Amino acid sequence: MGTQRDLSHLRDELREISAELAKSNGIVEEQRDRRAALVEEAREAGLTWREISALTGVTEHGLIKAQAAAKKGRVEKAAS
Repeated sequence: MGTQRDLSHLRDELREISAELAKSNGIVEEQRDRRAALVEEAREAGLTWREISALTGVTEHGLIKAQAAAKKGRVEKAAS
């Protein structure tokens, strides 16, 4: 078992990493929302799933799945 000082240090680090993860999760969510909006705009402008896939480095299937999840998330946010 660690000393009291070791435990205090561990607690501090756990709080710090948890705060960093929470912050980065918010950034990742914002980036996903932005990509979803851009993909939607690109599709409306006539780009194919294949073109968007090549530009983003995400498979066509992955993009379609991500778009469906983004739409579902927007609907759920609007309903709440």
